[in-house]
Amino acid sequence: MITHTLDLDVVPFGQPPKVRLSGKDTNFTLIINVFASRGRFVIESGTTVTLRGVKPDGTPCNTRVSFNGSRVTINGSILGVDTRGTGVFELCLSHGGKELYTTNFYILVEPSPAERM
Repeated sequence: MITHTLDLDVVPFGQPPKVRLSGKDTNFTLIINVFASRGRFVIESGTTVTLRGVKPDGTPCNTRVSFNGSRVTINGSILGVDTRGTGVFELCLSHGGKELYTTNFYILVEPSPAERM
């Protein structure tokens, strides 16, 4: 199993992070450390985290994900990387009817050489 780790800011700034994968990858985990480069950031008890975005094949993604403290864990199978291309995602933190979004991040899926045969 492969684990990809990235830091994701709730204050959009600079270049969005990118995760590179091979086509047909399914056995991987994405660990995201959520932080704020400016201001005070605390994830309150009762907060939910949802992965939102568009998968490389154009399919929308709106899936609740698990987290512990400020660390989010995403099982690679929910990302649907069986199609090459670029997917764009963000995390939505929800609490008490309010939402806070992270900066976007990209998942770049390269084609499998087997697809060319």
